[in-house]
Amino acid sequence: REIDHETVKNAELVVGISSSHAMRIIAMFPQYASKITCMPKDISDPWGGSLEDYKECLAEITEGVKEIYERL
Repeated sequence: REIDHETVKNAELVVGISSSHAMRIIAMFPQYASKITCMPKDISDPWGGSLEDYKECLAEITEGVKEIYERL
């Protein structure tokens, strides 16, 4: 689903799936820029790909979340 003002307002941290995604969110909600970040490594959208593409995406997201959690 598309991100909205209430979601960003109420979130402690908003993580874009790529650096360009995070920049688009910041452009939409500049007042919350301090709590918007991106994954340590840009993650490609697996939409329309194979099951393996989706598994790879999940592994990348899992690793990225672990890295972000360790930084906190």
